[in-house]
Amino acid sequence: MPGARHYLDHAATTPMRQAAVDAWVEHSGAGNPGGQYASGRAARRALDDARDLIADLLGADPVEVIFTGSGTEADNLAVTGLFEASPLERVVSTPIEHPAVLEPVKALGLSGARVELLPVGSDGRVFDLRALDTPAAVACCMWANNETGALQPISEVIARASAAGTPVHVDAVQVVGHLPVDFRTLGATTLAASAHKFGGPRGAGLLLARRSPAPAAVLHGGGQERGIRPGTPDVASAAATAAALREAVGEISA
Repeated sequence: MPGARHYLDHAATTPMRQAAVDAWVEHSGAGNPGGQYASGRAARRALDDARDLIADLLGADPVEVIFTGSGTEADNLAVTGLFEASPLERVVSTPIEHPAVLEPVKALGLSGARVELLPVGSDGRVFDLRALDTPAAVACCMWANNETGALQPISEVIARASAAGTPVHVDAVQVVGHLPVDFRTLGATTLAASAHKFGGPRGAGLLLARRSPAPAAVLHGGGQERGIRPGTPDVASAAATAAALREAVGEISA
């Protein structure tokens, strides 16, 4: 069709699904879910429903679902928070991480942390995982690379690090909504996702975080989201994220 525009770069962002738009509009006037009055309680129910649905879709417990303002924020809260929660000062990561992980790792290095990067082969995958056999404050590895699409041996990375007692953060921004994810089975400590990668709203992210070890607080405030991401939650974006994820996960299994 002359003049028609076709958007192809769904690795960068994905247009909002209509179900997400509808959910956002429905809850855009939601009150503060921390309020004890009627509108606050209604907002809390909507937030809890979104959290429960996301947990079910990603194989997590509802308490493990943390709403954030982006995938970048989720990565930062996990990487820095897990480091701060540990007495160790060693970090293991990879040189192919998204800047949302690589920059916090670099910042920790500038603050005195000992950073070790796993080598990457010509196929874009990490190899020689021996660095994971020595305990560290946190090990970081993306699941799928945002530029090459290369899938990392994430199960092996988690197993090696966990055997040494090292918490593992997984940047799954390019995976959630596109491949099956079961947080409970995966065994990671934390996992980051971004709503706009699977048809949800921009400016909305997710952090799955186990109860223990949990990231230490990087931000401080009213204690919302287990104190990991304080601030009044965006109920409309949470509902839209859940609606988009439900459709995306349904398409994986279809």
